[in-house]
Amino acid sequence: MVKVTLNGTVLAESDNTKVVEGNHYFPPDSVNTDVLSPSSTHECPTVEDSHGATSLTSISARPARGRVASYYDATIGGKTVVNDVAWYYPEPKEKASDIKGYLAFYKVQLPQPSTFAQEANASMSSQNKVNFE
Repeated sequence: MVKVTLNGTVLAESDNTKVVEGNHYFPPDSVNTDVLSPSSTHECPTVEDSHGATSLTSISARPARGRVASYYDATIGGKTVVNDVAWYYPEPKEKASDIKGYLAFYKVQLPQPSTFAQEANASMSSQNKVNFE
């Protein structure tokens, strides 16, 4: 069972995630839609390298998944607490059709410092950490 929480609130929980490049993609029925709201962000996917550093990639660098990722914000108690906390591919390429509609969550607590982690930690208070269990 893989579970993602934020401030004690379960964002997703499933025994049936699909792991792609180290990210758990959660089936739509395992995601708590009461606390996720569509983001206006639509961009090239990001990837996490073997050291936990996250960076934007060109669309052509991830041809198997999809052209553009769409995002969700975590909204708890009517307030957005984490922007773009999860992403999905609305139109994945054929090779990635098994993750269509599945959501993956950012790991904001990376094992090694990176620009992404520093920016994420600076923009979120210590109480707004996404946790994987």
